[in-house]
Amino acid sequence: MAVDAISRNRERLPSARTGLVILLAATILSGLAGCSSNDKKSPAGVTAGRLCDSSLDAKAAASLDHVSGVSTYDELPGKNDFGEPNKFSLARAAAHIGTTLSQRTKCTVYRASDDSGYPLLDITFSRTSRYPKKSNLPLYERSYRMFYPIGLYADTGKQNSASLYFSCPAKQKDVPSYVMARMYITSNQRPVSDPSKDRMTVLNSVARGMAKALGCSSESGLPVNVPSGTQS
Repeated sequence: MAVDAISRNRERLPSARTGLVILLAATILSGLAGCSSNDKKSPAGVTAGRLCDSSLDAKAAASLDHVSGVSTYDELPGKNDFGEPNKFSLARAAAHIGTTLSQRTKCTVYRASDDSGYPLLDITFSRTSRYPKKSNLPLYERSYRMFYPIGLYADTGKQNSASLYFSCPAKQKDVPSYVMARMYITSNQRPVSDPSKDRMTVLNSVARGMAKALGCSSESGLPVNVPSGTQS
């Protein structure tokens, strides 16, 4: 009888071992699945609030996320023709805004997830001696523009642009007293919808940062919150 008991126990060993192997395999696979989920890296890049020398406030950052459909970005890497970083700097842009060196006064933004080589948008600043008036625009141009009562003049055109002008008297003589800020969204990066106010909110926030760097915040007429636009 002792022999029969030993024989029966030996017969059970293969099934017990099989069960143990299956249990170990399931545990390993579960652990690997957990690691692959937990160790997944976030997309490269930075949040909108850190773009353009951190000049986008919370509302502007949310507006850019709405326009782009993403939440992480990159700025133009490398250096410009003058050996300076391409990454936008308010101080550097303010120092060169009276020149034609647009490389130093432009913030170029990319979607972090996009490897096409095309930027999402460019924001540029320049001095100007004049600014447009809505009353002087032809009717066909008014039909596709949205106007905003900020600064001296502000509008968005269709789905890819925004412009605003603000007063900013220069300390030097013979330097224009107005600043033009423009945002252009690359044609193949346009959003499906047309969030006009989102575009103006982004541009206004960066322009406020520029006005502060130039020392003309009080003269600029740029509000914290962008009011609703009109077409008439």
